Amino acid sequence: MRVKISIICALFALVSAPVAHAEKASKACGQEVVAAFDKQRASKGWKADIISKTAAGVQTQSFTYVPPSSMYRKIEAPGNQSVETIGMGTYAWYDEGNGWYEMQPQFATIVTRHLRGVFAPEKKDAPDYICLGDVTYEGKSYKGYRTPAGTDGDTSGIARTIYVDPKTGLVAVNLISKVGEEKDPKVRQVYSYPDNLKVEAPVGAPMATKQ
Repeated sequence: MRVKISIICALFALVSAPVAHAEKASKACGQEVVAAFDKQRASKGWKADIISKTAAGVQTQSFTYVPPSSMYRKIEAPGNQSVETIGMGTYAWYDEGNGWYEMQPQFATIVTRHLRGVFAPEKKDAPDYICLGDVTYEGKSYKGYRTPAGTDGDTSGIARTIYVDPKTGLVAVNLISKVGEEKDPKVRQVYSYPDNLKVEAPVGAPMATKQ
């Protein structure tokens, strides 16, 4: 396959619902976060725009999700050609700038697993979160939730902060940053819920060579 699978699959985990954490906080607060992601999955569709700070520079990703099993993704990273991916059920396609191609099954499976994790994640106990109450972020009011610092695989005070729209109950912002530095996060993911989102298979894309 011409496309680097590491580019296609990079940071898929960032858009998944938060994982369980070791440091104790409140599972009741964590359940409120779970409820916001559950409501997101029950919606007609959503977009997720992600900005990540990496050693190579700033990387951007844009996702469109349409239940029950469709996704469009575009990733742009310093020094690399932008890559687009479409996933629909067990099928997936990619475009590195030279037209759409169907992924071989062993690579399409990675996209399928991601879709399953987004739309039908395995049921687990609610993770521990700290309820931050009513907060303001970028001039908007939210219900805030934060993991205990250092529980996202980093011991230097890194935490995940979730902001939920109090009017809709939908998750609106997902940040990974040091506590107190939410205005300058390592990863910033913003959700939106436009009406009539669509993801369609590319027309005329060459079929994958089955292996």
